[in-house]
Amino acid sequence: MFGDYRPIQTATAVFKLEVGSQDVAKTTDSDNVLYYMVKKGHLDEYIQLMNEKGYVLKEKDIDHNRLVFNNGQEDEQIYYKRFARKYTMIDGEG
Repeated sequence: MFGDYRPIQTATAVFKLEVGSQDVAKTTDSDNVLYYMVKKGHLDEYIQLMNEKGYVLKEKDIDHNRLVFNNGQEDEQIYYKRFARKYTMIDGEG
């Protein structure tokens, strides 16, 4: 079920989404790469988090599971994918 993701960190992120009051949870994979997790269909919570960090959503490409944010003069592409039917796993920024 967890694939390359760390089971304890990923289970903790699921717990934070389901039982805790968090809308966005952080987790890592086996190479310590940062990922964000949201409930399926709740990408707006992640977009809000990025807005708070100073990023502005430029494009939402649903066909390619990609969000494009702008921070000043630079564009940053963030990819996401479905995880365990109920969640969306989002690549960490930068």
